[in-house]
Amino acid sequence: IQRCWEARAATLPVQEGVVIIHAQIGPAGAVIEQCLTEDTFQDPGLRRCVNDLIAMGRYPTGASADVTFPLRFSAPKG
Repeated sequence: IQRCWEARAATLPVQEGVVIIHAQIGPAGAVIEQCLTEDTFQDPGLRRCVNDLIAMGRYPTGASADVTFPLRFSAPKG
């Protein structure tokens, strides 16, 4: 996710914001459905990158779960 941010940060008009993704995880530990619930950047490249990473993830198995991934991005301080 850090690489997603680093690849897009320099091109964005704002350097701080959030992307929130809601996902349904199935009993096998794979994402079976997901949706973007907030995106303060409105950047298709960043949105696609984090969405793809969440979708490719493998999560604990055993039961279905609804999970929210709040991703806060900001420029490095220093």
